[in-house]
Amino acid sequence: MVPDESNSAKPSCPNAKPRRESFQRKSTLHQNRLTIGVFSLFPCTGSLLPGCQQLVAVDCVAEQLGSWSQGLLFDITGRNPLEHPDGIPYRLLADICKPGIVLDMASIFEEHHLCQNSSQLSSEQFGTAESVYVLDENKFIFRNALVGQTAKARFKITNNSKVHCVLNMAIKGVGPKTSRNVEVFDLSTTTLNIPNQSHAFAVVTFTPHSVHQYSAVFEATLEGLYRATPTSKSKVLEFDLMGEGTLPSVGVERPSLRSSKGTPMLAFRRVLVGRRHTLPLVLLNDGNVPAQVQIDMLDKNRVFTLKAAPGNTCSSIQSTQLEGPTDSAPFQLQTVSKEGDSSEHSDEMLQRRRKEGD
Repeated sequence: MVPDESNSAKPSCPNAKPRRESFQRKSTLHQNRLTIGVFSLFPCTGSLLPGCQQLVAVDCVAEQLGSWSQGLLFDITGRNPLEHPDGIPYRLLADICKPGIVLDMASIFEEHHLCQNSSQLSSEQFGTAESVYVLDENKFIFRNALVGQTAKARFKITNNSKVHCVLNMAIKGVGPKTSRNVEVFDLSTTTLNIPNQSHAFAVVTFTPHSVHQYSAVFEATLEGLYRATPTSKSKVLEFDLMGEGTLPSVGVERPSLRSSKGTPMLAFRRVLVGRRHTLPLVLLNDGNVPAQVQIDMLDKNRVFTLKAAPGNTCSSIQSTQLEGPTDSAPFQLQTVSKEGDSSEHSDEMLQRRRKEGD
């Protein structure tokens, strides 16, 4: 078995460049092993008895990218010289490539909002966005995450190479109080096995423990890029993770009058018996997440009522007249509002005639 000099091993990729001198040599023969280009054959000579067979092992040293083609000639002693006088031709083909992923941020963060820089986060376009990737700062932000609850984000990882890839992922801390920052972020899995020309999703969760800003770094590495070090890893993707815990917040816009303890107070003027007087109670969701408010009104004399006023911007209002003893809460009102919404309720006092003996 000899190499075909007219078809020596060459990469078909025009940009491929030999890395070692061994790729430039025509061929070497050592201990019945033929090495030519990226290919190695063993054994390359031998004798076969009638009815026997010999397995020839062909190795490809995948150290240089590209498509390789190598012609070989088999010669059999005593064969008919008129058939293939130079030798029986045989060809070896190899396509050497490495694993890789698509680093297009629009593809990776396709399920999330993208903005150019942090100054745009306050705009109306991103006002209700739960997650945003900031291009200029390479930063992914969890927004409006409630304390004690878990927010989830998926990142699309696409393998555009011809071979499967193994992606190892980790979340690392930065700056002071590293452990506190890292423990609020979590990965559903730390390893992704992605077939060639396919994709998978990395899932990161964020569970804030308090109203605090947290930060960490998402890092992804590929395994086995080089034959010499099959366990070696190469970092291919890295971006910052940020998130801040929040809580619902509702303020009282009206009444503006406050008691000596700072509590909002509705001060009704004197009302004739049998007449009705109404004052507004206006609540404002001054937070950045929806809020649910329940108002229980204790009215021992049962002269006050509470109901929703027209023109509210909140999502829903439910009121219930409760049954019970006179010292219980006879009226209950529930309000669900989104951030920035306000709701107005009418608190009415109906002056009743007192019974004899009261």
